[in-house]
Amino acid sequence: MNMPPVFSLVRLKLAVLIAALLAANGVSAQLYDFELLNNGAVIANTNDASNDDTAFPSVVKVPDWVAAEDRAAPNANYYMYWGNHSGTAIKLSWAESIDGTWTEYNGDSATGVFDISIDSTRDDYGHISAPDVVIDNVNQRFIMYFHGLRLASSPAPQVHERFVATSGTGLNFNDHQTAFGERGHGPVEVDVLTDSGQTRDVWIGDDYMKTFYKDGRFYGVGKRGVINAAPTGNNIWAQRENDPFGESWDRENTPESNWAELTSGMQDQYHSPATTFLASQEFADHPNNPHGRRIFSNSNDERMNHVDVNLLENDLLEVFFYVRERRISNLDEYNAIYRIVYDVSDDDFQNWTVARDDAGQVLFDVVLTPEDVTAAVVDAVGANYDPSVFADPISFGDTEIFFDDDGTQYLFFSYVSEEFGGTQGEGAITAVRLISPRPVVASIEINNGEAQRSAVESLVIGIDGEVTLAAGAVSVVQRSTATQATFEPVTTNVVDQFIDGQTIVTIQFDSHVRNSEGALVDGNYQLTIDSNLVTNGGLPLSEDFVFGNVESDGFFSFFGDANGNRLVNVLDLLTFRQTFRAFGGDPNYEPFMDFDTNGTVNTVDLLQFRFRFSETLPFTFGSSRRFSK
Repeated sequence: MNMPPVFSLVRLKLAVLIAALLAANGVSAQLYDFELLNNGAVIANTNDASNDDTAFPSVVKVPDWVAAEDRAAPNANYYMYWGNHSGTAIKLSWAESIDGTWTEYNGDSATGVFDISIDSTRDDYGHISAPDVVIDNVNQRFIMYFHGLRLASSPAPQVHERFVATSGTGLNFNDHQTAFGERGHGPVEVDVLTDSGQTRDVWIGDDYMKTFYKDGRFYGVGKRGVINAAPTGNNIWAQRENDPFGESWDRENTPESNWAELTSGMQDQYHSPATTFLASQEFADHPNNPHGRRIFSNSNDERMNHVDVNLLENDLLEVFFYVRERRISNLDEYNAIYRIVYDVSDDDFQNWTVARDDAGQVLFDVVLTPEDVTAAVVDAVGANYDPSVFADPISFGDTEIFFDDDGTQYLFFSYVSEEFGGTQGEGAITAVRLISPRPVVASIEINNGEAQRSAVESLVIGIDGEVTLAAGAVSVVQRSTATQATFEPVTTNVVDQFIDGQTIVTIQFDSHVRNSEGALVDGNYQLTIDSNLVTNGGLPLSEDFVFGNVESDGFFSFFGDANGNRLVNVLDLLTFRQTFRAFGGDPNYEPFMDFDTNGTVNTVDLLQFRFRFSETLPFTFGSSRRFSK
């Protein structure tokens, strides 16, 4: 079944940037707060002791072009596709609201929405699982990438990898000719038969791969963080002309030149930039590594397992993953959901690597722990809750990041139940609503960090994350002169821009200034940021931010004070003498000693300096001398 030409893929994900992505100190702040979805209710579980590997959530908002009569129910607005690791069908649960409740759906003649057990041409699949469903609005169809184990049929090899199928309604991905599927839809097939006359589905790429679109090309990230790239051109599912039964997408296979050294020779083969980092001493030493050791991701070892991806701004790709323990009997020490970030800025995906913050630290974080979720469920429903109804996780597994139309971000995930068990991160599915943390004022600088207070012309504030500043969010007052309290409002010009993970707010002054450069007149000043008017994802600052209300903040202006000690004395005189009679462009010219900013330090400036010599600007007023001249 050939795929029609060029189409536009909408994954219902938004490009967002988290405040902690580029933390200047090299240690990520908390990525998210979270809220349980429906008090932590169990969304899917096969409730079968012999089949305890429920997993692989994939969530979409049902598009408007699907008529009510073509939905799982007339009021179905959300679909969650899922499966069992060793199952023969992809299943579906639907809900009217993202909060649930969720109801399992079955087709008229099949289990779930894709059932190989009813298709005689696909009885050589050992199992199918791991749906990744995306919406193609242009061609009005659902696209499902799925994982499968298909046995060999000469010349086709056994393939334990990724395949693709389509549906017009999202309810039936079966083959139209052999398994009661929708006309024009079903699994995408190779156009030649095997020697025994069997059909084969196109082998797309790495197993458990999640796809995304960037700069005109489709990519995927699979188990162990393996990177794949679709063929360029109109048909991204095209079989290779010279190898129709081979893998149609390209894999990243260019380890760093010192890969063996980075991994101490402990990896049996190269997989991806992510697993290279996890196997390195750098990961063992990383401040966000909860256990302080390496993860080698070898075939029969503890490993970075299945992933989900989210493309951010600035060519960064979030990769959410879990770590599978070595054996079922082994302690699952890395039992949380984690995130690593890829730098995907290079035009050649072979050169993609792990992203680093300004301090050189790899962007790796713990996103959510079982203890976090269990504590939240206890808070919501009480300690003696029913684990068949509400989640009781002890280990996490497969993840799905979903953004609703309003931008709200959700994390669906599988887990091993403390009561009912499971298998290596799989057993049941629940979800949380992720909430970006409240914005935090991370830094503030007077005159770009200069010590002098002779000419105070600007404040620069750094707020973690991309925040929204409403009108009136920032205000400045003159607290006092040398002789009296004033608390007079200062008219300001406020400009904000988002740079390297922070909102940078620059404040310049339009009143209470002594020259054309906007240098404040002598006095003590105070900045206030209204918490309710600065928001990140709707969350405000936790409280008003005030700067200048204590003396140690040093928010004052005092002409002649070259070192910021509130005193104009002989040390400042030495600085003044060095710049006296200097002009702009002269290396000795100090603009902060040019009182009237006429481009030279002359007798006018000397007169102002003499007025203040041997005087102090107190934080609390009371001096007998006024300095504003």
